[in-house]
Amino acid sequence: NKLKDFDISIVAGEDGLNRSVRWYHIAEDLSVADYIIGNEVIITTGVELGEDPKKIIEFIDTICSKGTSALIVVCGKYISYIPDKVVEYCDSIRLPLFRMSWTEKITNVGKAVSNALLDDERFRTNMHNAMSIALLVPNQSRQNKALFNEYGFTDSKFYSVILGDIS
Repeated sequence: NKLKDFDISIVAGEDGLNRSVRWYHIAEDLSVADYIIGNEVIITTGVELGEDPKKIIEFIDTICSKGTSALIVVCGKYISYIPDKVVEYCDSIRLPLFRMSWTEKITNVGKAVSNALLDDERFRTNMHNAMSIALLVPNQSRQNKALFNEYGFTDSKFYSVILGDIS
């Protein structure tokens, strides 16, 4: 949602959009694999890849072996387009592949991604704390009403708590 102001569009891998994202990383060649922890969005300008589908797919295989969540390819200078074979490959492995215009500044996109991830973490922490108080200290749950309302949980609806473990 925070990326809507940028010239970025998804070109493949929509089925993988549910992957969790921890952070982002800028990578230009295969040597970056040792620095990928997992669950990162990788951004590349393609300076080392060019438009060679074999090189790009090898790069994708390498970053995916480390648990990459998505790939953003900056098109314009080193890569003018994303080859069809790469689009088809990303669809087949369900890797979200985005095209970003060269006119966008990577630092601005990185900042937007960082802010979105921090906002999500803040939401999760706030909701966890509010739910813990509501469940463990029910007589004080009124203190959470403002927070619940802020996140769209209003008094006009009925809610139930379901606990589960999904491996």
